[in-house]
Amino acid sequence: MSIIARETLSRYLEDTLIRLVSYENVKFVRHVSPNLITDTNRFFKTFIPNANSYIIIIPADLKNDKLKEDLISMSRNNFNFTVLTSVKLKDKILIIGYE
Repeated sequence: MSIIARETLSRYLEDTLIRLVSYENVKFVRHVSPNLITDTNRFFKTFIPNANSYIIIIPADLKNDKLKEDLISMSRNNFNFTVLTSVKLKDKILIIGYE
């Protein structure tokens, strides 16, 4: 799980998504392989720092349907958790945490 600078988001996201992602109050930006996540809730509780809200950006062609369903379910149950998809993002999940 790598930490990336928010200034480099244009390498991973389309311009429309970058406009949706606010740079204000960003606490962290993480780039993680979906293959590392076997239990979504446990992964977030164990490896992701606490934040007031999260934006999770997944690749549009994510092959792991269970992970995709878990993330969408988490976003439905928690209004501080948003899931977006990106065509430009390949083989990684981008996690942005806000203060």
